[in-house]
Amino acid sequence: MQGYHETTTEQIAEAALVSTSTLFRYFPSKEDLMLTDNYDPLIIEACRTQPAQLGPVEAIRHGLRAVFATMDDQDLADMKERAELALIVPALRAAMLDQFAQVIRQLTDVVATLAGAVLGVAISTAFYWVEHPDTDLVALIDEALADLESGLPL
Repeated sequence: MQGYHETTTEQIAEAALVSTSTLFRYFPSKEDLMLTDNYDPLIIEACRTQPAQLGPVEAIRHGLRAVFATMDDQDLADMKERAELALIVPALRAAMLDQFAQVIRQLTDVVATLAGAVLGVAISTAFYWVEHPDTDLVALIDEALADLESGLPL
């Protein structure tokens, strides 16, 4: 069996029955060949679509469980093999850490959306309170956040 460093992208393209240019169209680097999977977008979307009443960590946990529940033993074995290889090949390890940084940015966007919704509630209730000074600001914010938490029922 040939190792990672000894295997060329030309050999990979030939084994896949595609040209090297086609291979690079889908996988910009050799590292991408090993590390690319469809799970990160699924995890981000699963986290994004969790119920509003969940906190960020709980939403991420539920999202991860939802995606991992769709994976079979072969999917998990493939993921483990890629991770093991990334631990011993420095270029793969660096690429994997870069992918993790991208996922962190995407999860930050999910959490920022929640923070934006909470801030939007605070702003709108403050404006309402200024226009209706006889109302209870604390009760308004609490009610508006409860609506947000329950998914904004109509």
